[in-house]
Amino acid sequence: MYRNLETLAQDLRYGLRTLRRSPSFTLVAVLTLALGIGAATMVFSITDALLLHVFPYRNADRLTLFYIHELRQGGYNGPMSPAVPQFLDVRKGLHTFDELIGFWNRNLLYDNGQGTQEVPAASVTTNTFGFLGVEPLLGRPIVPDDERPGAPPVCVIGYRFWQEQFHGDPNALGTAVNFDGQPRTLVGIMPPRFQFRDVAVWLPYSVTLATQRSYVEMMGRLRRGVSVQTASADLGAAVQRLVQAYPADFPDKRFTVSVRTLTDATIGDFRRVLYTLVAAATILLLIACSNVANLLLVRATRREREIAIRAAVGPPACG
Repeated sequence: MYRNLETLAQDLRYGLRTLRRSPSFTLVAVLTLALGIGAATMVFSITDALLLHVFPYRNADRLTLFYIHELRQGGYNGPMSPAVPQFLDVRKGLHTFDELIGFWNRNLLYDNGQGTQEVPAASVTTNTFGFLGVEPLLGRPIVPDDERPGAPPVCVIGYRFWQEQFHGDPNALGTAVNFDGQPRTLVGIMPPRFQFRDVAVWLPYSVTLATQRSYVEMMGRLRRGVSVQTASADLGAAVQRLVQAYPADFPDKRFTVSVRTLTDATIGDFRRVLYTLVAAATILLLIACSNVANLLLVRATRREREIAIRAAVGPPACG
């Protein structure tokens, strides 16, 4: 063991002396490898952030959004937003999903005591935060008890809103925050990376108290082993049941429905660009390694006689 370590140390010292004697070669080799490794690291980091760990949500790879496509010319093509009674029927009728949530974006007038300003908000069903699986930075999330009749109005705010309006004061929890003229108790502050619906405030969406003409967008979590195609067929059957139950809401029955994963809906065609960048970075790294290997080969060829003598003499004897 000692002899091997000593030999390794001798080889390292010899290698360092060789590099010092050829600064130009050393600089070219280091810069070549640095270029290839740096480009590959940057591209792989971006790909990891945008494809593998896009969202901080629990089981984010199985989160899906729902879309409806009317086949008539100029028809609607976008997120499926049923009325609340239809949403409840769909939630009970789907068998390929573990759970469904509903949400609806809106703007609120926030009164900070010195004036009012408009802030983006989202009303979310009370199972949303448990569904997403992200714990608040401070306080608690919206929970099903917030939907019960007579429950005090509450809200949860985002990290940036907390910093801007409350200067990061943890004592803001439990205070009354005025939105649209209604005081709401601040019960939770979300961490910086939580950006669900790109809003600053989340309110409970009480589907049991909503009017017949209140609407929601939907998100679901696929059951393990269920494909997007199977889920789309399940959603199609559920919507056909809605057509039978609510004919007045579906006067034009020429439409299709589909399910898309949250990642696909967010990244879309940019996925191909990322794959192309990964391939290009991999090729660049291989070229850099190949160029350094060729430099070493040329250098070794020039020192063929010296290497032959060193091999013949062998390592120095140790006393």
